[in-house]
Parts: sequence; structure tokens; C-alpha cells
Amino acid sequence: VASRPGQPIPRAEWLDNSLQHKPAAMEIEQMAVHDEGPAAVVSFLLSPHTKREPPLFIVDTWVRDGDDWRLKTRYVAPVPPRSPRVMGEGAAKEPVIPKRY
Repeated sequence: VASRPGQPIPRAEWLDNSLQHKPAAMEIEQMAVHDEGPAAVVSFLLSPHTKREPPLFIVDTWVRDGDDWRLKTRYVAPVPPRSPRVMGEGAAKEPVIPKRY
């Protein structure tokens, strides 16, 4: 998680927790995939259907495992309503490319 980048959650613990808790209804938005051959870096917003919770910004690293893909690393951070501006934020200078999921 963004607040503790130096304290990763072990895969088995994360999977166990994921299976014990039913996820809230969410929608994936603004997905981008960077194919790097044997690995792919995927970033997206995970937005809850209820607006009580902030969206989550997720960055995954997927690696090929034979004919399949396996999630290797995931970083998650809540997107606050107002956050400091970073380079590239603001009005897009080029048209947005529609994503195909």
C-alpha cells in the first residue's frame, strides 16, 4: 500500500484476505497496459459504485507463466479528492485514446 511501501503484504496473506472478504461493487476505469515482452505493467483506477469511498489507483506487474499471466506485484493507493498536482496532470494536450478491455 502507498502508506507503507517498505512493508509488502505476503502473497498468501493477500490471497487469503481476498477470499474471506466479498469485494464491493467496483468499476475499472482508465486502464493502461505497457507490454514489456515477458512482463506487463498495468495501471488503472478502481472506482466504487458508491461514492463514499475514494477510487483506488492500482499499478500491477504481470509476468508470463507459460501460456498464462501471473500477478507478480501490486501497488495500491487511494485517490484523495484533492491531491498535489504532479507533472502531466491537467488538461490533455493530445486526444484521449479509447481503451479496449
